[in-house]
Amino acid sequence: MPGSIWAAEPLRPGGGLHQQLAKLAASPLDVLPVLPALARRASPVDARRVHASLVQLFEAASTTAYVRLVIARTLRAMKPSDQTMRALCATLDSTKDPAWIVAVLTAIQGPRDERIVHAVVAVLEGHVSDDVIAEHCVGALQRVDCGNSHIAACVTRLISRPDVPRHIRLLLQKLDSRPRSDIHVSTQRPYASLCVFTQQKQYDALIDAVLTVLKSQEPLTKGVWKRVAHAVKCVPDRGNDVIDALLNRNASSPEHGALACVCVCLVHVVELSMDSAKMLLDQCRAGLEHVPHRLLATACIRGARRSTALRSQFVEVLDAVVSSAPTSLASYDVAVVVIQDGAPDLAPLADGLLARLDLRDVRFVLWVKALRCICESLVKTTSDIAASVCCLREAQLCLRAMRSSSSSMDFQEAFLEHRIALIEERGSPFGPDARRLGAIGHQLSRLTRSVMSLGPRSRQQIETLAADDRSYTAFPPAFFVHHRPNLVGVKASISADRCSIAVSGRFRQDLVDRVASVYAVIDGACVVPLDLDQGRFARDCPFRSDPVAAASVAIVAVDHDRRRWEVATVVPVVS
Repeated sequence: MPGSIWAAEPLRPGGGLHQQLAKLAASPLDVLPVLPALARRASPVDARRVHASLVQLFEAASTTAYVRLVIARTLRAMKPSDQTMRALCATLDSTKDPAWIVAVLTAIQGPRDERIVHAVVAVLEGHVSDDVIAEHCVGALQRVDCGNSHIAACVTRLISRPDVPRHIRLLLQKLDSRPRSDIHVSTQRPYASLCVFTQQKQYDALIDAVLTVLKSQEPLTKGVWKRVAHAVKCVPDRGNDVIDALLNRNASSPEHGALACVCVCLVHVVELSMDSAKMLLDQCRAGLEHVPHRLLATACIRGARRSTALRSQFVEVLDAVVSSAPTSLASYDVAVVVIQDGAPDLAPLADGLLARLDLRDVRFVLWVKALRCICESLVKTTSDIAASVCCLREAQLCLRAMRSSSSSMDFQEAFLEHRIALIEERGSPFGPDARRLGAIGHQLSRLTRSVMSLGPRSRQQIETLAADDRSYTAFPPAFFVHHRPNLVGVKASISADRCSIAVSGRFRQDLVDRVASVYAVIDGACVVPLDLDQGRFARDCPFRSDPVAAASVAIVAVDHDRRRWEVATVVPVVS
């Protein structure tokens, strides 16, 4: 096969991933060379679409042997993720085509998930008499073997079978004689030990290692606590075992790191066992004197979520935490935790906290404004994506100002950046892609419920505070405000001859002096400057391809400091 097929060719104009997939069946040899580069830059969802298309093309009856060979090498060049590899390995049970089996085996590179290892072992046991497939299986096991006991047991069984060819038996003996990294945890260097199991993705061994580390009495660092929480995230079914070990360790020698790790682990556990819930409740009661209020409030709230039987008792302890917290930054921190939970039975606690707090404290003011902006971004419809993004931008600035005030916050700028990117790419949470937003959409909807679950007095206080611009003197004003529309009468209409899109509208009166120029961005690609006169703008924007395909027109304003702001997004209609 010519080597130029696998060269990193430059992407052709208009040769995006979706366009190339549409042409794949008709001209595979033109599309296959550019797929690896496109798939490496694509999102996980689009990457899985690429592999599904390759599987479909490979199984088609009209696909020639040469194209199948090209598909196999394309698959190897893509370096699929674990999730994609699991889907590909699932096809090995049903396929009879040796070329496809070899293609999947050669695509397995480096340490992999144990389910992938099991699939390779099953193929080896079923095709041990086939020289080509058996050699590829052994090669794949050599690349993924990191001391896996399942591989060792398979090798032992196959070496003793009489039907195994001699050269395959020699390869298996070499594989069996390699040094193995059996489970060995150094309590003196726990972080390095846990990192090894995490990198090798031996999650059951990772949990065993975590339990060994937690039973030792060695002091643990912040990095180790993070690895422990990551282990529970990988294997949530064994989360209760880890939480038990954490609580037992905390009972023998109380340490804030163990309790904080319990709070993180509770996020990944569906239901807390009764024994663990009682132990956590006792430790929360005992920690009223020496545990930070915010940590104690978080433990009580998450314990109440994960233990239905003891929820009322956790709420009682939380009430004691709120009562003992002084009117200071500690009260502010506890207020953030309580309000974010948004449960109806916590509304009286939130009301009491807000009554005791100094609502003009700049940290609390900024947090309320950030929360308000995030909630406003949720309410926006799909056709008002730009306003939703502006809300989140202002929330991000609020949190940045809070960080400069030496205040801790659960929201991080990376979280908002990711949220902004999702909205810009897919639309608002109420659009057709709501399910893809996953945990982020769930968290933001919970924040919206947080405001609605407060008592009427507290809600009125927050709304008054958020609407009073004078309370934000310590915060630089945003370029655009969100409780009023930035544009008036903006519209985009496709002309009768379908060769242009007419865009028109005007800015709000108080924004006229701030805007230096304005542009229309059609489908995120075609940028057209608009004629601007005293805040009014209009122009017929030529559109080279079929304008019916235009999904959106974004209006982008530029101020006198050359800062760009996307102020509106409209869907063009046919005039």
